[in-house]
Amino acid sequence: MDTEFLNATDAATYLGISRAVFYRWQKAYQIKFYLVGGIKRYSKHDLKEFIKENSLGGR
Repeated sequence: MDTEFLNATDAATYLGISRAVFYRWQKAYQIKFYLVGGIKRYSKHDLKEFIKENSLGGR
């Protein structure tokens, strides 16, 4: 499976939140990341799964 990897700024934009909130969520919810060349990267696929698992389901 090919997936797109994002840096923290792009991941926050993808989720529609600020970078500061993204870092808080990353710590609180343990959002999965990968080290690519020593730099944290976030998989778009994993972010989609995070949204599914943590959404309120339209409430």
